[in-house]
Order: sequence, then C-alpha cells, then structure tokens
Amino acid sequence: MWDIVKVKFENYPAQEKIAEKLMEHGISVKNGLLYSGDIYMPGTALAKATGTDRRVVLSTIQTIMHDPELENIFANIRPICSFKDVAPSMKWGVLEIQPEDVARPGIVADVTQILARENISLRQIIADDPGIHKKPKAFFISEKPIPAKLLPMIKELDGVRGVSIY
Repeated sequence: MWDIVKVKFENYPAQEKIAEKLMEHGISVKNGLLYSGDIYMPGTALAKATGTDRRVVLSTIQTIMHDPELENIFANIRPICSFKDVAPSMKWGVLEIQPEDVARPGIVADVTQILARENISLRQIIADDPGIHKKPKAFFISEKPIPAKLLPMIKELDGVRGVSIY
C-alpha cells in the first residue's frame, strides 16, 4: 500500500513525510479533517510532530482529498492498540522477530506453533509494515513471559534473522 501512496507524493517530499506519519499512526483523513479513530486531531499537532508547517499538512490533506485512490486509503485507515510497551508491566511476554525476508510466508505460523507447544497464549501479534519501516519486525505479545529456552528454536526457523525477548 505504501508503494501506491509514495508514488502519489513523489514530487512533494514534505507532503510525503506527512502521509508517512499519517500511515504510521493510523491517522485518517475524512472530509478534509484528521482523525485518530473517531477523535478529531488538529493539523497543527501533526505539523509539530513532523517538524513541518501546518500549510504542508493542509496541502497534504488537499492532495489526499482530490485523489480518489488516496482518499479511499486515508479515509479507511485506523489506529491500533499495541500492548508491546505495556506488556512487561503486566507481566506478559514480548517476543520480537526480525525476518530475513518480509515476503517469506510462514514465519508467524512457525513461531506460533512453537509457542502453542509450550502452552503460551498470545494476546496480540503486530508486524511493522515493510513499506514504512526499513527494518520491519514482528512482535508477539503473550499472556506470560516467553522462556529463554525457546530462543534457539525460534532463531533456527527459516526466515528468522534475529529474535529477542523482553
């Protein structure tokens, strides 16, 4: 999806920066306004977060509103709740996987199989979008800490470049 968006903004690097931030945080554009879920967000907040002028935010919104493909994408994007950072304080586990190739299918299935054999229930799986993140990762948030003894097994899986727990 990011490839589609990036092409539309290739001649507008400042607007591309805004569009990337919108996608990264799941901020939608509806009727010319910015929303995080159903909560209105002022353009000045986005300008400050990206180190740009609010006029760049407004022109990005206009570009999105005047392109049906962009309008459809940004009207339907949603933020997600991530438990990754709160997991340690909840006594949950976080397993981070760095793939060798994000296009290789089966990594998530292989990891969840190992966790299931250890009777570890997952609350959430979140993967970075490879179009936005240069080094995308997948995060498996479990209801109990991940035993360190599983790391070598997971590291040996096809397509796994690195693995960490915290």
